[in-house]
Amino acid sequence: MFNKKIDPRNLILMLFSILFSLGVLEVALRIVFANNQSFLIHSYLDRPYLYNTKYWKVWHYPNSESKHRKDCFDVVYKTNSLGLRGAELKIDATYRIALLGDSFVEGFGVNNNQTFSHLLDSISGKDIEVLNFGTSGGFGTVNELALYENFARHFSPDLVILFYLNYNDVQDNINSISDGLISKSLEFTYPTGTKEEVFAEIKAQTQPKPTSAIISSFYVTSLANKGLRVFKLFIQSAVNMKADFQSGLTEIYSTEANDQLQIGYDIAKKSIERLNKLVSKDSANLVLVNLSDPYQIDKNWISATEFKYDLKLDPE
Repeated sequence: MFNKKIDPRNLILMLFSILFSLGVLEVALRIVFANNQSFLIHSYLDRPYLYNTKYWKVWHYPNSESKHRKDCFDVVYKTNSLGLRGAELKIDATYRIALLGDSFVEGFGVNNNQTFSHLLDSISGKDIEVLNFGTSGGFGTVNELALYENFARHFSPDLVILFYLNYNDVQDNINSISDGLISKSLEFTYPTGTKEEVFAEIKAQTQPKPTSAIISSFYVTSLANKGLRVFKLFIQSAVNMKADFQSGLTEIYSTEANDQLQIGYDIAKKSIERLNKLVSKDSANLVLVNLSDPYQIDKNWISATEFKYDLKLDPE
C-alpha cells in the first residue's frame, strides 16, 4: 500500500486548493485591514550598505542608497563618494570634527538629516565640518582605531570624538581577535595602507542592485510573521525565569571578576591610548564620550536582574 503511485492530478488539485485558499485569505485580510497599513510587515532592507574591508572590517559602499524598514522606522541610508553618511566634503571648511563610533554614531534606523553628525554640523557654521565615520556591523574600539589610522586621519581633522558604548563595545573588542585586528597578546595586527590604497579600495566598491520587496507587501505573509512573533514571545515567556537571552548584558555590569570581559576592556584601553598618540601626532585633539546604554540607565532592569540571579550589578 505504501508503493501506491500518487496521481499527479491530485497533487495539482491540492496545490491549486492551497493557492486558492491563500488568495481568498489575502483578499479578506486586505478588506479587513484596508485602513490599517501598519498590519503589513515593515522589516526590509532593499540591498546591503556595508562591505568588508581588510583594513578595519566593515565600511559603507560609496555613493550608496539603501531603503531600510522595520516596525519602528522607515528610512533611507545615503553615503557620499567615500562611504561616509552625509554630503560631499565642504571645500571651504577650516575646522573639521571626526566622529568615531558604532551604529549609534552612524545613525542606524534614522535618515541622514536625523543623525548626530548632521545635527551637529547644522549648528556649527559653514566653516566647520562634521564627518561621520561611525558604522554598524560589530564595531569596537580597535575597529575605530584602525579606521582612524587608515582613513579618518587623511581628512586632517582638528577634533576627534570617540564614542564608547559599554555593553557591546567590550564584546566587539573580544571578537576583533578572531577578526585579525589584534592578537591574544594584545598586539595590533590590523593591516595599514597608504591613503591612495585605502581610497582606491573604497571607490572600487559597487553596491549590489536593490531586490524586490514584493513578498513583504502580502497581508498573508504579515499574518504568518505576526503569528510567529506571538509564538516566539510565548516560548520566551515560558522559559524566561530559566534562561536569560541577554546574559551578556548581565556580565557587563556584574561586580564579579570576569577574565574574558577583562580582555575586552584591556583592548579598549590599549586602543584608546594608541588613538590618542596618533591624534596628538596629527596635531588634533581627542575627546572620549562614554555613552549610557538603555540597560545601564534602566533601574527596573537592574533591580529585576539582581533579584533573579542574586547578583550585585554596578551600572557605573
